Amino acid sequence: AVTIPREPLYGFLRHPLHACVKRWGVITTKDHLVMPLGSEMLQPRRPGARRPRALYFDLGASSYLSGMGGSSMNWFVETYERHGIGFDEVHAWEAKRSRSPMHGAPQGVREATRFYNGVPVNSSAG
Repeated sequence: AVTIPREPLYGFLRHPLHACVKRWGVITTKDHLVMPLGSEMLQPRRPGARRPRALYFDLGASSYLSGMGGSSMNWFVETYERHGIGFDEVHAWEAKRSRSPMHGAPQGVREATRFYNGVPVNSSAG
């Protein structure tokens, strides 16, 4: 399995220049993120093997098209797709209940997504 961690997209941890610039527009931009290519990540380990599955976990997802500082879910899903990585499963948690959290998501993304609406994430086991 290959794991691609992303730095937190929360508060002062959003952007490396936050401490220098301290403007909301700077800390919400994603221009500093370097995204992998599908050709780098999804190669079978041996000839004839099926490609590895791609899973996306979003803790604090807001909704597909909106969120504090802009949506991250649609940006990550669509950016990975442009880089040749389509997610087989998307698991998204949002503590604040939304009426239609997947509004605007393409059909394939909606079908692949399990949205835990109104379910906060915590670090406790179980």
